[in-house]
Amino acid sequence: MNIAFRYSLSRENRHRSKLLLISLALVLSLVILLSVISIMKFLEVSRFEKIRNVKSFDIVVRNADESEIRKLYPSASVFSYSEERALCDGSVYTIRYVTPSYDGGIIAYSSDQDILFPPSLFLKAMVEGEVTVTTLSSSADRKVPIVRTFSPTGSFTTELTEFSSSLIIMDEKYKSNNLENLVAIKGAGDTAILEENGYDFVTWKEMEASLYSAFILERVLTSLVLSVLILIVLIEIKHESEAFLAIKRKERASFILLGMKRGKIRVVFTLSFILAILPSIILTPLFTLLVLSISQRVLSSFFPFFIVELSFPTWEYIIASCLIIILVIIFCLFYMKREEKKSILEIIYG
Repeated sequence: MNIAFRYSLSRENRHRSKLLLISLALVLSLVILLSVISIMKFLEVSRFEKIRNVKSFDIVVRNADESEIRKLYPSASVFSYSEERALCDGSVYTIRYVTPSYDGGIIAYSSDQDILFPPSLFLKAMVEGEVTVTTLSSSADRKVPIVRTFSPTGSFTTELTEFSSSLIIMDEKYKSNNLENLVAIKGAGDTAILEENGYDFVTWKEMEASLYSAFILERVLTSLVLSVLILIVLIEIKHESEAFLAIKRKERASFILLGMKRGKIRVVFTLSFILAILPSIILTPLFTLLVLSISQRVLSSFFPFFIVELSFPTWEYIIASCLIIILVIIFCLFYMKREEKKSILEIIYG
């Protein structure tokens, strides 16, 4: 270890300035990669939290009694609702029939929440006085269209504006008898108790499977693109490791003449180069946390209504650091194995 430390940081190392540049480039690449991953995770989590709060709740139990589910999950938010598709004003909407206990993230613009339309449809209803809604009533052998007219009592919105723009909220007294009763559970993720009692349920991940997969794929692809930065630095590390070992030819030859085993020589000079770039890997979390702190303030100023919390991507940092060290070891060992095929004079005089 002492020998490796000497050859990595001593003043005789003529490549100290180049190694410093490599270390700075490595830190910059890792900081950019980790910061972008952290921001992506925040946007992903924020998006899914909105979905779980408004659209697809943590767990939805089909055809169950609300009071029974509430006993199973006493600390969670439990409420009943039903929904169906409807044609209104030439567009397809989802009508959600709710109970007074409904906790679906509705921001209502009226104290009377009997019938709530999204703003665009509400304005049309205010102009025309009422809006025609067409739904389908399922019977044993056919589906019969049911046409009804409604005068909304107010308007509403949610955190998911694209979802609420095609959503109509009505009191459960307006729903058809043949609609499936759904019991939503918010604030709970354990489904074991439902399975034990034989309930038919679905989780938010299953309801949003395609969107969830798309987000995961997007994160992977973006990480791969950003990893090009690391790849560029690793190529430079390869060249610099070869240059670092090249100027140590005489030292390696001296160790060979002194009878030191070639395996030990490889370890010494590989370890010396790892020690040279190790400070950049160690300092990466510090600079990343600084960048995330600044980014958090910037994002908070642009999105004042959202709580922006950027966390350090620990596992990604560990994986990237291990990958860099492994590749450095491979580069150094491969170069020295190639050099060992030369004679002592060839090693000394290059």
